[in-house]
Amino acid sequence: MPTRNDHEMKQANIFEKLMNEKLILFILLLGFFVRIYAVLNTRILNPDALLYIYQAKAMYIGDFGSIFGCLMPNISLVPIFTAACYSIVRDWELAAMLVSLFFGSATLIPVAMCCRSRFSSHASAVALSVYAFLPVLVSRSADVLRDPFYWFFLAWSFYFLIKWYDNIKSSTPAEDEESSVQKKALKFLPSINDCALILSGICFILASLSRIEGIVFYFMAGAFPLFTLNQKKIKSLLFFFAPIILIAVAGITLEQTSNFDFSQRFKIDPVISKLKGPISTHAYLVEELERLRVLTDPTEVSLFIEMSKGLIGYVALVVIINRILEGYFYYFLIIFFAGFIDFKASAKKDKTTLYFLLCILASFPVLYIQVLDCWVIEYRHLAGMIMSSWIFFGLGAERILSYFSRKFPARKNTPLVILLTFIIVMGLGKNLKTRGEEWEIYKDVGIYLSQNYSSGKNLSKELGKKPDSEIKVISTSYFPLFVHFYSNLESIEPYCHRDTKLPLLFEPDSPGLTIARLKAKKMDFMILEEKLYKKEDFPKIENYIRKTANVIHEWKDFYGRRILLVQI
Repeated sequence: MPTRNDHEMKQANIFEKLMNEKLILFILLLGFFVRIYAVLNTRILNPDALLYIYQAKAMYIGDFGSIFGCLMPNISLVPIFTAACYSIVRDWELAAMLVSLFFGSATLIPVAMCCRSRFSSHASAVALSVYAFLPVLVSRSADVLRDPFYWFFLAWSFYFLIKWYDNIKSSTPAEDEESSVQKKALKFLPSINDCALILSGICFILASLSRIEGIVFYFMAGAFPLFTLNQKKIKSLLFFFAPIILIAVAGITLEQTSNFDFSQRFKIDPVISKLKGPISTHAYLVEELERLRVLTDPTEVSLFIEMSKGLIGYVALVVIINRILEGYFYYFLIIFFAGFIDFKASAKKDKTTLYFLLCILASFPVLYIQVLDCWVIEYRHLAGMIMSSWIFFGLGAERILSYFSRKFPARKNTPLVILLTFIIVMGLGKNLKTRGEEWEIYKDVGIYLSQNYSSGKNLSKELGKKPDSEIKVISTSYFPLFVHFYSNLESIEPYCHRDTKLPLLFEPDSPGLTIARLKAKKMDFMILEEKLYKKEDFPKIENYIRKTANVIHEWKDFYGRRILLVQI
């Protein structure tokens, strides 16, 4: 019979467990709030947002023929959810950012569940805080990109895979026994545990639909049952790959019965071209370096160029290492590398540890191909590697907390508080910065046009505009494309910005040619930027513009250089 002391001890254990989980909840809320701050502190949308909102508008009005008509040959989940969110908030910019905020923040939930499946609440809180405050995950949660979808579904796919493995590992022969009748009847039907494997496969597919490199982790997870099961391997593989098989059959059928290009729309063709890209890019670089060497006098410079032709691959490797160090955030790498101290012991009792190490290693060739293909690698390209690292952050947190707990046994929670404070302070230092201030001026120009020249406004009569018609703005540099975007943002119609960039700048001695070209394009407005011209040339061009066109407003950019809005 339980005593009063047993009852009190049980209540104390329950209370302690609730408090421990409250710590996890507290970190989740902190991660959510810091992402809200990042959204509120982002002054202008990222360039890719223009394309996703264009697709979202086309979906919202049912103009499916225009979805792939603006520099975006494939489809993703971003415009689908953005269109759905717009039906609630009635603001395209807000809808797109809310979608990213939701999936970026919600990614922390499966990460927390993965950590709790392996580590104590204290170690899980530390590992989770890394993901809550990692600058690349925070900043990209405020941008309109596919990446938050990628993290979200990749984290869930990892969790369901772990859940399946844990159930397999903990099952007993008695639990697996069934009557012969039931066994025959349910032979080809999934069990509850098989459903976890199916869900993992579906989430891997959705992650790969968001970023194609997710396919690497998908096939690695497909091979995981082969090394963890002694029987029913084929059945588990069939359940795991069943969704992709069904999608492939449906896609082939759709291509044969209609004009829908399944391989292009779902990024199968881009994968093939991506694999071929590094070869052609490497040959091009070698050719250009040789041409430069020939034009250079025989000096140390020409010898350096000659030597560098054989070192292109090593340069790419150094670029990747640099991006990894910065993407993981230098301070947080201490916890990550501490996790490798206990790797061997963890891998012996838990095969998922080895799986996630292999996922990290498999990310290297993916990043290597990315660099050799276009020599552009952003921190967000490291997301697959970072999401696979949760188990090492957890192991590192346990190692560090255990070490300091032995050193300071009288102060049980002090190491936890210090470590969490360190992560939060270091993360906030990077995450509290304002983003996009230097480009905000182009948003202001677009909003000015929208307020004064969109349909229904009194000044729009000067342009002879029909209701909800496009305001055509052209510019000579990349970021003023935002002027066209924001000037037409309130319109429900999707307007593509692809024709709103001039191929050439104004010629100081013959600016009339450019004006004639603009009139032939039937443009309404032009953005003239001082920063794009020599100091002595800009006054000549401005004088001609003021004589032949109407300069309706003037701004200064972040660095004090003039921007003219010209009505053509």
